[in-house]
Amino acid sequence: MRKTLILLAVISIPAILALSSWQSSRFDQLSREIAQLEKEQRTLLGKNKQLITEIAVYSSVQRIEERAKTTLNMSRIPSSAIVQVQIQKKGADK
Repeated sequence: MRKTLILLAVISIPAILALSSWQSSRFDQLSREIAQLEKEQRTLLGKNKQLITEIAVYSSVQRIEERAKTTLNMSRIPSSAIVQVQIQKKGADK
């Protein structure tokens, strides 16, 4: 029985050291991966902020109106020239 315990201890200690070494190596690998993903996330967040700013600029009423006038040769029409049409659905009460 005593020989079995000594043999078990002799086998267990290197196995525990090897397992600890593997765990440390895996932890380092995952830490590097997390750091890389966090860097990528910061880059994407910065790009997202930039795109949101561009959307705000491109969708402003002043820019759209200016673009319609210069690029598309559009102009405002007087409100008296606007005709409003209402369409009733089939079967709707008149």
